[in-house]
Order: sequence, then structure tokens, then C-alpha cells
Amino acid sequence: GVMAMITMMTLSSSTFVWYISTLGTGEMMDPSTWDGADPGYGAVTIVFAGMIGVWWLYAKVKTRE
Repeated sequence: GVMAMITMMTLSSSTFVWYISTLGTGEMMDPSTWDGADPGYGAVTIVFAGMIGVWWLYAKVKTRE
């Protein structure tokens, strides 16, 4: 439940950040045309932080059976 919500929020947030700051005026399927200010670090950072959050819940947080 919670892990799925974190995953969905991570994916939607990183997609939004990529769309706003990396894609720019470029074509979605042609990375060589992406002219946004961010080369992709923002979206990758959000995905990485989300994966850590899901792992932390899975490995460290005790849940009811």
C-alpha cells in the first residue's frame, strides 16, 4: 500500500521534473534535442530517493502481518 504510493509519487514527480527541466523544447523520443537547463540529474535524484524510501520501508520498518 504505502510502498506503491511512494513508487507512484516518485514516478510522477520525476516525470514532471524531467518534462519541465530536461525536455525543454525538444522531441520526447530524441534525447539529442532536449535543451532544458537540467541534463537529467533532478529526475534521477528523485527516482534514487524514492527507491531508498521503498527499500527503507521494506527492510527497516516493521509492518503488521
